[in-house]
Amino acid sequence: MGLDISQLLLDCAESRKASGDHKNIQFQLTDAQSHIFTPVSFDRLISRFGVMFFSDPVAAFKNMAVALRRGGRISFTCSAPAADNPWFTVPRDSAIEQLGKPPPADSTDPGPFAFSDTDRVLGIFVQAGLVPCTAETEDINLFYSGTIDQAASLACSIGPAVRIVKAFEGTAEDIGAIERKTVEGFEKFAADGGVRVPAVVNFFSAVKS
Repeated sequence: MGLDISQLLLDCAESRKASGDHKNIQFQLTDAQSHIFTPVSFDRLISRFGVMFFSDPVAAFKNMAVALRRGGRISFTCSAPAADNPWFTVPRDSAIEQLGKPPPADSTDPGPFAFSDTDRVLGIFVQAGLVPCTAETEDINLFYSGTIDQAASLACSIGPAVRIVKAFEGTAEDIGAIERKTVEGFEKFAADGGVRVPAVVNFFSAVKS
C-alpha cells in the first residue's frame, strides 16, 4: 500500500505499476498523519524523503504506529543539513544571487531539512512510542538520469530556491536566470548517462515494541 498527498506522484506510481507484474500493489491519496489505518496490519513502513513534511511529526508517527504489528519496523531516509547537500545549496545560492537573501526560517519547519538533526528525530520516535530507534548518517550520490539542464530545472522547482522565489515574487525571467546559474553549478557533477550529485543523508529506523 502506497500513500501520498500528491495525486501527480500517485499517477506516476500507477503508470509504473502498469508496466510490470505488480498486482499486489495499491495506492491511496491520503495524509499518513491523519489517515485511519487498520490497526496492526503492516510489518514495515518505509519512506524516502517524505516524512519531513508532517506538520505534527509526533502525532504522525503515533498514528502510523497504529498500523504496525508488534515488532514491526519503520524505516526512512531524509536529508542531512543543507550545507552538505549541493542538490539544494546550488539552486539556493543561485536564487540568492539573483533575488537576495530571504528572512531566516525555522530549521524544524516542515520541509527538506526538518529531520536533519538526528537527535531531534530520535526524540520524536521516543515520544511516539517507537523504540528502540537508531539514526545513521551516510555519504551517498544522488543520480539523475537526464541532462544537466533537466536536473537544474528540477532542483530549482523544489526546496530553498522555491521559497526564495516566492518570498521575492520572482518572475519567469528570474527563474530562468536561477536555472542557468544552477546549470553552471551542476556542470562539475556531470556523469555518464546523467548527473551524479554528492549528498549526505540520514537513515532512521524504529521498532514498535
